[in-house]
Amino acid sequence: LAPITADVFLSKTSEIISKILAHSLQAGAVAFLHYSLAIFRLPFAVISQAINSVVLKEYSEKIALFDKNKARQLFMDGIKSNLFLLTPISVLMIILAEPVVSLFFERGQFDSIQAANTAYALKFYAIGLVGWGLQAFTARIFSARIDIKTSMFLNAIMLALNVLLAILLVKTKLT
Repeated sequence: LAPITADVFLSKTSEIISKILAHSLQAGAVAFLHYSLAIFRLPFAVISQAINSVVLKEYSEKIALFDKNKARQLFMDGIKSNLFLLTPISVLMIILAEPVVSLFFERGQFDSIQAANTAYALKFYAIGLVGWGLQAFTARIFSARIDIKTSMFLNAIMLALNVLLAILLVKTKLT
């Protein structure tokens, strides 16, 4: 039970740390993170989770049938699919952050300055889109194999990378 608890703790800690760091910034920084994360999660949820669900179903069947070669191939196909689909979306999200944020949020009290700050935060999230997709995929695969230690190790690496990017974001023009 302890490894599972630690794994869940590691996977949820990065959002808390990001919000704690954002509280040290200018007024509205937590909102910039919130809105940028909402936009970021859309392609993550639609593409990465769809790939992961399909591959995991087949992967679990192959593991149950002791077909390790096919399971290994499905694992590699899942990684390749995540890379192939999420990399261009990540690049597009970085390039089109300003117009996308403006389209979704710029109205009323949410002016162009807030849109620019939200877009800036979105670019940092976009850098991690492929990593989030791969981490979600591998965490599910290792959980299906009941390999919590590997999942916990990967979550620790993702937490460290997320904290590093959050610290870099805090030290940028949003401060």
